[in-house]
Amino acid sequence: MSVSAPPPGSTALVAGYTGADYTFTGDYSGGTIRVTQSGTYHLTSDLTSNAAAGDVAIHNFAIQISASNVILDGDLHGITGTGADYVDGISITGDGVTVQNIDSVSEFDGTESSGIWSGGVTTTITGTTVTDNTYGIWSEGRYAMITGNIAVWNGVGIYSGGDDATITDNSVFLNLDGIASEGDGATITDNTAYDNLNDGIYSGGDDATITDNTAEWNTEGIYSEGDRAIIAGNTVRNNYEGIYSDGVSALITGNTATENDAGIWTEGDGAIITDNIVQDNNYGIDSYGASVFITDNTVSDNYDGIYSEGDGVTITGNTVTGSDGGLGSFGDGATITGNTVTGNAAGIGIRDNVIGTSITGNYIAGNTDMGIEILDEVGVGAGNSIYNNYLANAVNVGGAGDPGNFLWNNPAGLTPGTNVMGGPNIAGNYWSNPSGTGWSDARYDPDGYSKTEDYEVVTGSGVFDTAPLVRYPHPGPNRNGDALVAPADSIIPPDLIHIVIVSITLSPGAVPGSPITLTLMLEQVGSVLLPDGALFVFVPANEAAAAVGEFTATVSNGSFDEVTLPFEIPSEPGVYEYSFQPYMVQTDPLTGEEVRVPAGKPVTFTVTVGDNGSVEIRYE
Repeated sequence: MSVSAPPPGSTALVAGYTGADYTFTGDYSGGTIRVTQSGTYHLTSDLTSNAAAGDVAIHNFAIQISASNVILDGDLHGITGTGADYVDGISITGDGVTVQNIDSVSEFDGTESSGIWSGGVTTTITGTTVTDNTYGIWSEGRYAMITGNIAVWNGVGIYSGGDDATITDNSVFLNLDGIASEGDGATITDNTAYDNLNDGIYSGGDDATITDNTAEWNTEGIYSEGDRAIIAGNTVRNNYEGIYSDGVSALITGNTATENDAGIWTEGDGAIITDNIVQDNNYGIDSYGASVFITDNTVSDNYDGIYSEGDGVTITGNTVTGSDGGLGSFGDGATITGNTVTGNAAGIGIRDNVIGTSITGNYIAGNTDMGIEILDEVGVGAGNSIYNNYLANAVNVGGAGDPGNFLWNNPAGLTPGTNVMGGPNIAGNYWSNPSGTGWSDARYDPDGYSKTEDYEVVTGSGVFDTAPLVRYPHPGPNRNGDALVAPADSIIPPDLIHIVIVSITLSPGAVPGSPITLTLMLEQVGSVLLPDGALFVFVPANEAAAAVGEFTATVSNGSFDEVTLPFEIPSEPGVYEYSFQPYMVQTDPLTGEEVRVPAGKPVTFTVTVGDNGSVEIRYE
């Protein structure tokens, strides 16, 4: 139950009163109120309008506020209309007016009727519910503040046409359109919009800031039409289009888009789409504008991951997994660099008639159909290059297009610098396969590229990578006891191999001081697909783990075999952490000896022995 009280010093609106400050014609069961003087006023009961229909030029009203600097407090009472045409629940023409704490403004659902209508500047509407109106809240003046309201079952829940409006902390649902703003410089933040038939949140003005909103089950979750919009930190789920932007120079960052038909869709030039999480949509990120930057996004389990048709697009630093089409770029002059594209059907798609496109420095592995798909299009491409990529797919390059329209090594020629495999020269591509036994894996050179052999990009095509990368022997391994350990700079980064514990089981009789059996289930959650037979050694990384000793785990059928260890529960109460560093066992290319290469972060679990003899185990 809500409890409210009018503001101190507020004037009660009394039926039948006529004065310089206000006029109340009729009573609360059927009346109208005109506020004509600055001040604070409050309702004392629910008000039912008896206003007759107005016309297009002159609307009638239940309450009219023509004075400036007025506060109208509903004291949690409601205002109800009759459905007459051109009648508004509250009509505001004064400036600096605040309407607050109205339980419900409803049934102003005639032609062009609004629950609350304001033409004044610096209007504040807060803490009010508008329901079953043609327009719930309609504000036309500049600097409107519309905050903390609920709008349900209206044609438009909240509309703001003035510049520099702030629309925040509102809930809009089951309207035709949830929130619609057409003024420039709007701030739309922390709103919840769901189950609206058309747009959850719409912004048509320039320089809008649309942040930290939640939009679910709308046609368009967030639709921005103005230029230079900032769309950040929003959650959009189960909409037809999660975020749709067609203004120029939009910044779309830090959003989470899941289970929409299209997660993020942009048509304007110069957009920056960065640091978003885009998952389980039909289309992940679709961009049709020119000079767009698509950077550092996590895009997973969509039908199409990233799709771009504009010219001059930069696509860099993205992680794209689990999609039918991973990353597709089909405009001219694209730069595709530093992306991790794994576990898709097709990794990177490109047309063979593009001009001036560069694909370099990408990790393209474990894509089931092909790593790079070249599509056959009319016309001849020119000035395209694909080099310094790591390719480890069953088919690294495929499609019906012509691979001869691309240069498959560094267009600047052999250039000193660290290549994708850590070698000292930037040259062609590294040609591997999912099991790590590809063409490049079988060849070694101290300069990191083949000086004597070319690699045919597609068998029978006559198109060659003339400076293919090969394995580069890092500085010699160090001997640690009987084991050879690669130097620290050879560590496999955790984005590639990251082994975690998914379950730990203790054998019966786990009490303090008792010897038991501990069973571990491990999982690789990094981007590399580990081949069957891959062997890992887990070496103690702290004193507690040293008492357990090192253990091994082998990959079979894509997952780790179960690991069983002898283990002794500590006898004294306390928290005991056990940390083990994973090492992948590989073969040194020069000596043929096995070498342990550090792989990602330590695997850690804790055992807590309670004062009461309890034993609890936790893992990360």
